[in-house]
Amino acid sequence: MSPANLAVSIADQVFDLMRDQVWYRPYVGIYVKLITMLGKCKQPERAHELFQAMVDEGCAPNLESYTALVSAYSRSGRFDRAFSLLEQMKATPGCRPDVQIYSFLIKSCLHAYDFERVKYLMEDMARAGIRPNVVTYNTLIEAYGKAGR
Repeated sequence: MSPANLAVSIADQVFDLMRDQVWYRPYVGIYVKLITMLGKCKQPERAHELFQAMVDEGCAPNLESYTALVSAYSRSGRFDRAFSLLEQMKATPGCRPDVQIYSFLIKSCLHAYDFERVKYLMEDMARAGIRPNVVTYNTLIEAYGKAGR
């Protein structure tokens, strides 16, 4: 078993043990940490299952939980699903995408040399009135430079 899969397995076991405790109450922060870990381990489907379990347990999705899930899909190159979730965020009260999620999506698309999606994201940010930050610009400069553009 790879170290990443071992970490996921142990985290699943600990979370299951927690959920069995009398004192356990669903908390978005725990889910976000686990969804983020699954994303880093390139397991976006499992991350989405956990996101849905969070909702089923009565936790309302927030900006942080959506960001973790979008990141999980984009890290795995599943851009169609990540972009679909971005649109879903826009329609969810209190989950308006911010510069952080756009910057992360831009970085993921640039790693895949998907410059058309980067262009779309920059335009979408402008339409939403979200200004790129230093991280966004540094990511763009580095990636376009490496690509010889």
